[in-house]
Amino acid sequence: MKRLSAALAALAIISAPTGAETLSFEGRIPSSRAVVRIPITLANPLSGVVVWTDSYAGGERFDPITALWRDGVLLGENDDRSGLMPGQSWFDSGLTFEALEAGDYLLTITNYNNFANGRLLSDGFRFDDPLYPANNLNNCFGSDNCPGNYWRVHLQDGFMAPPVPEPAHAFMFAAGTAVLVLARRRRARQA
Repeated sequence: MKRLSAALAALAIISAPTGAETLSFEGRIPSSRAVVRIPITLANPLSGVVVWTDSYAGGERFDPITALWRDGVLLGENDDRSGLMPGQSWFDSGLTFEALEAGDYLLTITNYNNFANGRLLSDGFRFDDPLYPANNLNNCFGSDNCPGNYWRVHLQDGFMAPPVPEPAHAFMFAAGTAVLVLARRRRARQA
């Protein structure tokens, strides 16, 4: 597993994958209004992509919202999706994509409930309005339930691809099935 700090890695480039590979980012969000922006360039298309956080239970109980953007268009956004990957809790987020084309993407992380205002990145986020109270009751950041500001997000490819059986395994499965069919026929004749 590769770990990168968002402050140190302005751009993550994923090239030709060899099986499932995980890229991880971590850091601290400076305020409830902040939007962490992680540019990602895919050198090749990926299939079976999972983006998930484990920073609620695995960190300091920070309640993240993740979103993936391509050319300023929202591909997916999620607040709570537990059980997608090991180490996640109820307040962690997760996104799945059957495939992502090669190209430039932007992964954003905000705290609950700083959702995107629309389908375009240019629409901004809920807390962009300077009149929005920094400690609104609907804002989890810094509350008893979500006191932390440490976030960690992972991107993994090849996760949802069905395994391709090796020829020897496929032959053994077929042979075992044939033996069971023959045994059943033999029992049926003897009955």
